[in-house]
Amino acid sequence: MAHKPADFTIVVEDESIFTWEVKTKKVWAQRGSKPRQLKTGSKQKSYLYGALSEDGRQLFRTCQAGNSENTIEYFKELKKKFGKMLLYTDRAPWHKSKLVQNYL
Repeated sequence: MAHKPADFTIVVEDESIFTWEVKTKKVWAQRGSKPRQLKTGSKQKSYLYGALSEDGRQLFRTCQAGNSENTIEYFKELKKKFGKMLLYTDRAPWHKSKLVQNYL
């Protein structure tokens, strides 16, 4: 990046949501057979926060929800690890919340 301050690190951040419930899908099976798919009935989800810096350093954390409070806690961990940074995020609702914007 041409205009990046010398003492800043570029960091990109995103989240992924993992559900524990098996979703129905098409499968290859022998004609006439009835493949079975087991379901857990669970509605449990895990959120994985992840960040990668331009020099290859990484930070990952899991939590039970993607929300403003967890995002702020994760951003605090990013600050400890990377110091001054240019942080790129997507437009997830919790990134744009007043709580997160006030923290930043």
